[in-house]
Amino acid sequence: MRRLAIAVVSLALCLNQIVVTGQVAPAGHRVEIRQARTMKPLKVGGAMVMRLIDSVILEHEGTLLYCDSAYVYQENNSFDAYGKVRIEGEGNLIEGSALYYMGATREGRMVGQPVLMLDKESGTRLWTDFLFFNTEANSAYFVSGGRVESPDYRVQSQRGFYASSPARITFAGQVVIRGKDVDLLGDSVEMYRSSGELHFFRATRLYQDSAFLYGDKGVYYRDAHRLSVHSNVLFRKDGNTLYSDSLDYDQQLGYGLALGRAVVVDSSDDARLYGRRLEIWQREGRALATSDPLMYSVDTASVPADTVYMRADTLYAWRDTVHVADGKSRAWVVDSVWCGRALYDVRAYSNGQQVVADSVLYDGKRRRVTLYRAPAPYVWMRDMQAYAKSVVFFLGEERADSVWLEGDAFVAQRDGVETYNQINGQRMYARLDSSGVRFVRVREEGQVLFFMRDKGSLIGVNRVAAPGFNVWMRDSEIQNVTFYSKPTSRVLPYKDVEMEDRILPNFAWNEALRPKLKEDVVPRWVQNLTFYVRRRERVALFEALDRAILELPWEAGVSRVQPWPAMPEGAEAERGTQGEGLDSVQ
Repeated sequence: MRRLAIAVVSLALCLNQIVVTGQVAPAGHRVEIRQARTMKPLKVGGAMVMRLIDSVILEHEGTLLYCDSAYVYQENNSFDAYGKVRIEGEGNLIEGSALYYMGATREGRMVGQPVLMLDKESGTRLWTDFLFFNTEANSAYFVSGGRVESPDYRVQSQRGFYASSPARITFAGQVVIRGKDVDLLGDSVEMYRSSGELHFFRATRLYQDSAFLYGDKGVYYRDAHRLSVHSNVLFRKDGNTLYSDSLDYDQQLGYGLALGRAVVVDSSDDARLYGRRLEIWQREGRALATSDPLMYSVDTASVPADTVYMRADTLYAWRDTVHVADGKSRAWVVDSVWCGRALYDVRAYSNGQQVVADSVLYDGKRRRVTLYRAPAPYVWMRDMQAYAKSVVFFLGEERADSVWLEGDAFVAQRDGVETYNQINGQRMYARLDSSGVRFVRVREEGQVLFFMRDKGSLIGVNRVAAPGFNVWMRDSEIQNVTFYSKPTSRVLPYKDVEMEDRILPNFAWNEALRPKLKEDVVPRWVQNLTFYVRRRERVALFEALDRAILELPWEAGVSRVQPWPAMPEGAEAERGTQGEGLDSVQ
């Protein structure tokens, strides 16, 4: 982007030379006729006109104009020049086939096939068929297509405009800017010479190395190395894509702030991070989502695939390094893994599992997820509820395969309308499979309570206490219990069971806390989880058109001025949520 900004500054200086050399007869000065093989005075409409023929040279304040013939209207400081028109000034050259200048309006135009302008110092060249200028306003423009080339960049656009106050150059209509390190394509671009700011509007695409940026309105601050995009942002790098209403990015710090409807999507579309405020630290591989954030993840190992929705006050993710063994060489290599933390008021929903906790920590290096802090985290799986002061899930190759509950651990399974099988203890370990809990081991002192049935009818309650035991389960129902030492057991007929006999200490079935639908977790502002898809599809259409240009080697520059293909169907303007869609850009 810095090279791009410098290149556009050079172009602005170059166009400024066009305007200066076009000042043929400012107030109080006259064009001097230096040479002509033939000079004929004519009277046209009562005005005296000097016709100059063959090897004509005119001079104005040190600037020389060469042409084959000319008509000089001395009364109004106007002239027309024809045939191999050439203007030479300090450090610049302009060539064309005809030049028309009106002294009354201070306006003129250069015509050619094409008009060529050369800035000798920078090596910048401009080609266009018609170049218009105004010496009073100190401005110049072309409307029939123009092409600019320099050692560092190539530019093509349908229209171009330069104004000296403020010093600004504008390219508009199918703009293509190709540089050695960056390519920019879009509808219109403005460059302010004094500040070096680059403003772009409507469907702008920026390609740089492996990064891609799309936006409908934005500014690049060259001196500050900062980029600010205000409408319909799409930023893609390293397989992840950011969509937002606005993005401010500092290139030196590698820091970006996305606001509005924002989401980061991975390449598979199976993992997404939503937030109305997203901060990224690109070099460190960190991201922070606040203001009603949401994590979306598809569990492809489940059959059918299940989706996890998690929200919290704050979602924080970062990449950490890990040493892994290379499968071929068996040497240790450095890789990176994702880690994450969800802070405060965490709620998660999937078809197979629901969670409520104060905070959640995901450790990608150790492949475990920890739920912690008061109130005790709760986990629901079908008709089972588990809670403890700390809950740790250990991840296998495809899913969580075990869980550790520490501190006042409790597992309950709904057996009927008002009956619950229960296990408690200070520490528990459980093995999991696709159907739920398969095995529970209670360390130290613990209790188990389960309701006995005969052909579906309740016949009693078995209450057992022991200093450690194992419980085997199937479909979340207790099948068998084994003990390490002799347990204390009490069996009561169901008709004699009192309320205190039906529950263990610290039992609480917190169904009211449980998220029952994804809508209980997903924030209201992001009810449309695929709001970014239309933008992605629209950008893909533009990228398909850009590919033919970008596949050319850089040395090929841009093609001779010619129309682009028609706008792809479906690429109509996308309205931004902040009222800044394409139609609002003037």
